[in-house]
Amino acid sequence: MQQPNGGGRGRDAGDRGRGGASQGGGRGRSGGGASSGGRSGGGGGRGRDDRGSRGGAGRDGAGRDGGDRERGNRGGAERPHRGPAGLERATQRADAPPRASRDEKGSRGGEKLPEPTLAADAPVDLSKKIRREIEKAASDAKHAKRVLQHMTIALSALDERDGRTAIPHLQWIKSQLPRLGSVREALGVSLYLEEEYKAALSELATYRRLTGGVEHNHLVADALRAVGDGQERIPELVRAMEDEEAAVPDEARYEGRIVWASWVADGGDLGAARAVLAALVEESVEEVEEHHLRAWYVAADLADRADDREAARRWFGRIVESSKAFFDAEDRYAALADG
Repeated sequence: MQQPNGGGRGRDAGDRGRGGASQGGGRGRSGGGASSGGRSGGGGGRGRDDRGSRGGAGRDGAGRDGGDRERGNRGGAERPHRGPAGLERATQRADAPPRASRDEKGSRGGEKLPEPTLAADAPVDLSKKIRREIEKAASDAKHAKRVLQHMTIALSALDERDGRTAIPHLQWIKSQLPRLGSVREALGVSLYLEEEYKAALSELATYRRLTGGVEHNHLVADALRAVGDGQERIPELVRAMEDEEAAVPDEARYEGRIVWASWVADGGDLGAARAVLAALVEESVEEVEEHHLRAWYVAADLADRADDREAARRWFGRIVESSKAFFDAEDRYAALADG
């Protein structure tokens, strides 16, 4: 799954610092859970397995349906199972409504969502980690196969940044197996791509609770900026990604700083916003990638807005050296050079 690179709210290029879906949901065919959409090893992209420990849900019992765990008797004679008081009498009434069967209920007792259309021969193309996670949590082999097929469709759609197609498949899987971290992760990224920010925040919070992963914090920060609530958490979220033990890919780390700087600039403090990016944009780069260009663009834009024409020319010029077609960088560089 490709990584949405922030900026999904439709702002101009200078404000694309809305952390993109860093890595996630990636199919990780050779491993790697639904990390978050990273395009090239950024957290669970298709060829990665190292994000699987975060994208997978094995750390907190995820991967098992917590609502279906067997609980032993505390001792003494075995007691017959009884439902809520009055249930037996109610079901005996001639006019009592029919009770839903177990197969019509979700794993936590709620009504299941309708299953999206699925071809009988739909392929399964997932990492071993995700396959094991789903097979362990599913009720039987037939159920596991259907879930695996839906997950393949969903993550294939996310590889194309098509959250709309992925969402119904992931929501159905969630109704079946709600404690799978890889599912909650991919659903959160899908909702983010479709700009359903409040729902994305809920799913990504569940993902982090299940797995402890912080590699999507830039998406969380960006969604908070979009909904306009809880934005004071943005610096904390970004710093958590920069902890060496977090092992967050550079793409996500850059997006986090871009979101932070853009949020500060929203408040009118251009100097503080530039300070957020200062160390990042000065890092040495062996091979220029899109996240480098995005950070340089925001740095250039902030400098231009702060009337620091020399710094603005420097960063726009650096972009043009690498990619003349990157947004309007070439035009803005030319305008500053002429001035």
